[in-house]
Amino acid sequence: MSLLLKTASALELTVILTTFVAAASQDAHYTTVQNGVYTSLQAETGAAHYERHCQTCHGVNLTGANARALAGEEFLKFWMGLTLDHMFTRLQSMPPGDMTRLDEATYIELLAYVLSANDCLLYTSDAADDTPCV
Repeated sequence: MSLLLKTASALELTVILTTFVAAASQDAHYTTVQNGVYTSLQAETGAAHYERHCQTCHGVNLTGANARALAGEEFLKFWMGLTLDHMFTRLQSMPPGDMTRLDEATYIELLAYVLSANDCLLYTSDAADDTPCV
C-alpha cells in the first residue's frame, strides 16, 4: 500500500471517529453540580453532621480553623475542575487519624452540606423515580 493511500485511509478514519465522538458527546447527558445534585434534606442533615464531626477543624462557617476551608474562594480554587467522586473520596478519609469512619450516607449528607455552602444548586425533579446524584 502506498504512503499516499495509507495517509488517506488514516485521515478518513480520523474524520469518521471525530464525527462519531462529536455526535456521541452532544447526545450524552452530563450531570454536574450546576444541574443540582443534592436535596435540601441532605444538606440540612449534613449541617448537623458537620457541626458534630467537622466544625472543630474546618470552622463554624466552613472557612477553615485548623484545616482547609470548605467554602468560599479557597475551597473553589482547590476543587475547581475535580469531580464529586474526588471530593467524596477525600471526605471519606476524614477525620484524619480517626480509626472510626462515618457511614456512607453521612458522608453523602456532609458533601451535600458543603455543596450548599458553596451555592451549588439544589436537585429538583418532576420524575417520581429520579434520584439526586449524591
